[in-house]
Amino acid sequence: MSINLREFVSNLAKATKEKQINWAKVSPKFLNNAMERIDDDDRVFEAYSTTNKNEDVVVIGRAERKVYTSEDEYNMADYYFLTQTDTNYKDRVTFHEQDTEFGYYGFAIDLARLYRLIKINYMDTGNKFKNFLE
Repeated sequence: MSINLREFVSNLAKATKEKQINWAKVSPKFLNNAMERIDDDDRVFEAYSTTNKNEDVVVIGRAERKVYTSEDEYNMADYYFLTQTDTNYKDRVTFHEQDTEFGYYGFAIDLARLYRLIKINYMDTGNKFKNFLE
């Protein structure tokens, strides 16, 4: 099976820059289902989704996990992910930034950039900055 995540993420970024894709913040109702869990300590704290004409949903999000530095001490580390799911967030497959099977060199950076681009568009940052001093 061949999944070209590099091309897919690149196409999402291009379509997002050109505002061909509308992203919505994932409802708190679905936030815990926005990705497949690897560890019970993982927590999604923000995600955005878009749906195509076939009702396929893509989610780009940011999550965090505990990284233990000793037996009783840990730090929180955040990471990015991409999930393909259905409109009810029941069936899903998630690609984490460190995916060794389908990921690629630079996948983490591309996901982080896409996430930031989505958030900038979602928050309408360009217009807000343009009109800030008016």
